[in-house]
Amino acid sequence: MKRKFNFLLTALLLFVAAGSAWADAGLYFKKSATANSDTLVVSEEGATGSSYYVAGVTVFTDSVFPVASGADIDSFIKIAGATAVYKIVNNGFELARIKSEEPYKVLPSVNDGTKVINVVAINADATKNFAGTINLSNAKNLTSVADGAFPEGTVTGIYPGLFTITANTGIAISTDGKLISATYNSLPQDPVAFKIGDAVTDVSVTWDGELKDAKTYEFTGVTSTKFAALKDSLEKLISISYTIAKADLDKLITDSLASAKFVITENQANDTTVSKEAMINDFLHTVPALVANNYQIKELSIAAGKVNVLVKVTAGNFIKDSAAISIDIVPAISLEKEAVVTTTFIEAGSLGQSSLSAAFNSAITVALKSSPNTPLIVNTDYTVGTPVVAKDSASVSAIIKGKGAYKDSVKVTVTVANFTIGGGNGITIDSPIKVSFKSGFTRVLTKADFGDNKFYEIDLSGATGLKGIDRDAFGPNVTLIGVVNVKALPTKSEESALFNVLLDDEQLKNGGYFAEYLMDTKGSDSIVISNYYAAKVQEPKIAFTKKEGASDVVKPTATVAWKSGNLKDANTYKPEIELLNFQGLNSYFAEHISYEIKPYPLEGRLSFTPKEEFVYNGEQQKAPDTAFTLTTKEIHNIVLTKEDYKVTKWGDNVNAGEKVGSVTFTITNPNFVEGKEEGDKAKVTVKFDIAQAEIAAADIRIINKKADKGSSNVTLTGSDVVSKFGKFGTDFVFYDKPSTVSLSKTAKTATLKLTSTSNLKYADAKDRSFTVPFAVVEKSVNDLASKIVLSGDKPTFTGSALHPSVTIAGLEEHTDFEVVLYEGGATSESVLSGKNSLEGKNAGEYVVWVEGIGEYGEHAAAGTFTIKKANVSTDVKWHTPAFTGEETEAELLEGLSGELLIGDYKLNSDDYEVTLANSTDGTFINALITGKAKSNFTGTHTFQLDGNSTIETVTAVPTSVSYANGVLTLTNLNGATATVVSLNGKIAAKFTVSGNEVQKAVSLTPGFYILSAGNAATKFIVK
Repeated sequence: MKRKFNFLLTALLLFVAAGSAWADAGLYFKKSATANSDTLVVSEEGATGSSYYVAGVTVFTDSVFPVASGADIDSFIKIAGATAVYKIVNNGFELARIKSEEPYKVLPSVNDGTKVINVVAINADATKNFAGTINLSNAKNLTSVADGAFPEGTVTGIYPGLFTITANTGIAISTDGKLISATYNSLPQDPVAFKIGDAVTDVSVTWDGELKDAKTYEFTGVTSTKFAALKDSLEKLISISYTIAKADLDKLITDSLASAKFVITENQANDTTVSKEAMINDFLHTVPALVANNYQIKELSIAAGKVNVLVKVTAGNFIKDSAAISIDIVPAISLEKEAVVTTTFIEAGSLGQSSLSAAFNSAITVALKSSPNTPLIVNTDYTVGTPVVAKDSASVSAIIKGKGAYKDSVKVTVTVANFTIGGGNGITIDSPIKVSFKSGFTRVLTKADFGDNKFYEIDLSGATGLKGIDRDAFGPNVTLIGVVNVKALPTKSEESALFNVLLDDEQLKNGGYFAEYLMDTKGSDSIVISNYYAAKVQEPKIAFTKKEGASDVVKPTATVAWKSGNLKDANTYKPEIELLNFQGLNSYFAEHISYEIKPYPLEGRLSFTPKEEFVYNGEQQKAPDTAFTLTTKEIHNIVLTKEDYKVTKWGDNVNAGEKVGSVTFTITNPNFVEGKEEGDKAKVTVKFDIAQAEIAAADIRIINKKADKGSSNVTLTGSDVVSKFGKFGTDFVFYDKPSTVSLSKTAKTATLKLTSTSNLKYADAKDRSFTVPFAVVEKSVNDLASKIVLSGDKPTFTGSALHPSVTIAGLEEHTDFEVVLYEGGATSESVLSGKNSLEGKNAGEYVVWVEGIGEYGEHAAAGTFTIKKANVSTDVKWHTPAFTGEETEAELLEGLSGELLIGDYKLNSDDYEVTLANSTDGTFINALITGKAKSNFTGTHTFQLDGNSTIETVTAVPTSVSYANGVLTLTNLNGATATVVSLNGKIAAKFTVSGNEVQKAVSLTPGFYILSAGNAATKFIVK
């Protein structure tokens, strides 16, 4: 409504702008009963909301003004000077009155964004005070100007301008619109129409006579109801004439003969009872301009295969007064030579005299050899004689005789059938002969019944007396219905088909089999027996039963073989069926019965069973392929082998709990399915339990403590409690005060308890606490923090454990202190609640602490130790697959592998990702390897896979270790941990190798030692 208002406002303002002293009035929109229209009504005296009217133009919403006069209010508008009623219609507004002393220059228009819309109506009251000049040429949607409009004004732009003259069909008009002409057609003519825009108006022209005969007529005036005010002006402006030219008789007749394809057949020409003159008159009445009273047939003769006619017309309206016509006599077509007669059947019950003729006519179709699918019309093209029933009542014969364009006779014989016939003629697939049987039909169907090429739709559901069906009883265009259903299905009644298919009861109950009954648009029955893949041969056992008479059921001998596959893999299998005495249905059953082994649905049915229980150890839980079993549950029991799947991803799998662990498999065996498809593969995720670990396995201990200064007590905090796995505060806390406890320095143990969400468990379920021993010492490594030195370059990930080098002046590692690594990048004591070890393995930053042992206690921060990520380009030896150009992307990725040059670590899919790109000439594939963000690898590496690809040429860097004269020499072992161990197992020296050529002096007592670092080792003797 708001948009309509804007159109109206634009139009009204064009009027209002010229006003000077207008009275104010309030207007509102009211819903009209007329569809698609709204009415703008002047406000009544004292109407609710009148006090809101203000000067100028204002729009108000429904919330401002209540409903007035019981009408729905769309919006209010205040227009200065408007005292009349306006109506909004589909394409503009009807102007009722505007008080204005200013002259109209052009009628107002509004624009709805797509077209210009003018005022559509003007009444007398709207313009009674108007004395100027108005140009109507632009009012293209005007529908009426009432009589009495513009009594004092001058109207221009009427014609040409507002009105245009257009010629009606068959009428010619000159470019200036003044000369109009047509050809005589014996009928009164209406040559022109007056339009405004594209709309025809009620303006019509009067002439000086009836527009019928061939001559020129002069304009005498116009008539109009809706534009009465413009009538006088329009008559003064129009200067037109209308000429009707004489008709060309020869051309009219020739054109009509061509379009009507009028002929006289041989039969008509020779039939003395047929009036040739009547036939010619029937044709001439279709010729334009010829009617019964303006022509005569003067002569009519037959000669040389033609009918010759002389037609004479009344002079005056034609160029000539006569025309000669020569019409060919068309030879009749011999039905004896050219007819093709197709027959169906006549039901035995239709042999009575009252119904026989109609039944015979319905049972035959007559066509020509040249157009076999276009039937001739009985009683128009041929007649049918009296049908005669054979003595044995097995057939009915009659003579068909040509008529009209056809001649000669043909004898036709139709077979009498003791089954029900209906439908079409069987010539096309869209018009099949419909056949059904009753129980009284008790013979064998043979080729003579339905073995031809006609289209049949045969319903066998009622043929309970049928004794058999020969193998060739049905032709190629037979559709069978009512043949078979599945007895076990509740959706299909056993009585609705001749045969039933029965599935073995045991298979239905326990074998996972089920069946679907399908019906096509013609009611043809189909059966789909199905089961799910079970990793074994599954052959459905089916049998047939047939209804015999009213109530008996027999089981005919039938053999069923499934020979289209192995009956094990997911596939659709078709049967080969041999049905004794009903061999004609063998191919039907083979087509309409199928057995589908569907891929086994793994969703929610896959069980993951590890050979050993997963127990919390602070690490991600995973298992090699040989350490678990995948089996199905429900439907069928199947054990999956390694050829059926690949492990795609292990979950975080750290914390203990029921079904908290997960592993995702990519299913590669197409006999299984899962919801999320990846090409021809699918993924499935299974859950498993992670058991809580025993407290003892966590190796929870309290570091040596120094007594509180000036006190006989010792204070323990969470950072003093360390463990192999599990975290203080998360898995265990002090028994009395969870985070801090003060004990006598003579105490030997502290009591702790497990949290409610702990990953650990008590040895005895009845326990509620456990104790951990500790020692109180006099010395603290914290007091020597300034003397702690952390040395060594940042080693590179090798897949093996690495250890930083830490020294404290005056103290011996492994005797006075141990170096402990904590995962993470902070050095505050809060990190001490994290996982700790004496060495690092994964790339990343570790917090290094020293922990006092022996005579020393407490712990002190030593700094950070970083293990760098290995570079996939410089630190890895890549093995690339052979390449022929025929491999799939999956096959290429399968053949790609890598191993570190230092150490024996072999990369897996968690370490890197590969992007393959084909060359435009198809001769090679570019492989881009990128270290994954959260892996131990970084960088990128690129190489080509082509016809020469076997193993990428990356030479392994040789490593070596040796000892001579108190000096250890280590080559190409940067980042590795070097260890010197005596024969009694005591570590004599241990450090991280920093650099590829390193020599390190060691002081060793005489004896036999083993030096090892990375994948290199040597034995030596110190004398």
